Amino acid sequence: MHAVRRCSWIASLLIAAFTLPLLAQNPPAPPTSQPAFGGFDPAALRDRIVSGVKASLECTDDEWKLLEPKLIKIFLLRLDVSGRGGMVVRGARGSAFMRALLDPNALPSQVEEKTAALQQLIDSNETSNAAYTNALAQLRKAREKAKADLETAQKNLTELLTVRQEAALVQLGLLE
Repeated sequence: MHAVRRCSWIASLLIAAFTLPLLAQNPPAPPTSQPAFGGFDPAALRDRIVSGVKASLECTDDEWKLLEPKLIKIFLLRLDVSGRGGMVVRGARGSAFMRALLDPNALPSQVEEKTAALQQLIDSNETSNAAYTNALAQLRKAREKAKADLETAQKNLTELLTVRQEAALVQLGLLE
């Protein structure tokens, strides 16, 4: 019996001898700045997009201050015109994400609002053809207005660009 107690006592001492140094170590420090969205940093993505366009245009900082808001407006209008205003990305609308990414203060566009209204109608299992016809007409009208606004914004931007910058933006799909 004494031998069993002695063995268990020795085993306990050995375990303590090996684990106490581990417990005395400092725990790893938590990360100081964890990007939002589980490792995805929207600000970093915006910076990459913006710096890529700026590099393509080879413009000065002063030129960029003038061009950047016009380019963001064109990018957002292209989302509306392309019909991606209702694109769904894991439960979040894609254009709403892009709008917040490029301009955090931007309000939903008319196309986004009309798309949301149409989706709400579809989700409610509405059976009235008149309701669908009305919602579709409003969405199409909002898209036509966005298309006209896009053409105006592109024309206004083109007046400020060199031919090379215009060509770069055509290649990026921001100008026609």
